[in-house]
Amino acid sequence: MGCGCSHTIYMVRKFVDRYVTVGHIVNLCAIDLSEAFDKVIHHALCIKLMNKHIPVLLLEVLENLFHCRYSCVK
Repeated sequence: MGCGCSHTIYMVRKFVDRYVTVGHIVNLCAIDLSEAFDKVIHHALCIKLMNKHIPVLLLEVLENLFHCRYSCVK
């Protein structure tokens, strides 16, 4: 918490560079969780993702993300 976007991008880049340097393959997925997701019926989205054979672990991550989120206005 308290980290800006620039710091987060820096840390992701540092992490990826470290693993690529030693020969590992790194897969990265970025999700834009903008206001559009506030208008989505999350249950319907999960069903559509299940029909696309998305791995269960990823579905669980997304479900937890949607159910355990909060907002803060500064």
